[in-house]
Amino acid sequence: MQTLDGTIPCCVVSPVLAALSFGDDPVNAGDAAAVQCSVVKGDMPVNITWSKDGKVISNGDDGVDISKAGQRISTLAIEPVAERHRGTYKCTASNRAGAESQSARLDVLGRVSGMDRAWLQ
Repeated sequence: MQTLDGTIPCCVVSPVLAALSFGDDPVNAGDAAAVQCSVVKGDMPVNITWSKDGKVISNGDDGVDISKAGQRISTLAIEPVAERHRGTYKCTASNRAGAESQSARLDVLGRVSGMDRAWLQ
């Protein structure tokens, strides 16, 4: 099918994200944690945003470092991790065709009087 000006219409493909994960095990307070949001399909331009427990977060918020590697990859890193970082982090990628989100839970093992809780078990 051609349009009146002779061009062939094209469709914009909405983003598709790879799964997010901080790993299977909780992170010890004081250690580092990172998760990568990768847009594996979809047309440019793509906007990538992050949220924690439903609230949008930006680079530098509460010790969170958000960086981009190209147009399709965004990394969220926390160092050092503290108990306040526990929660569900969501990456959302959007373009003119739509949006997709993936979430990952960060569980943090805190410290009791300077000792790891795991040591006390």
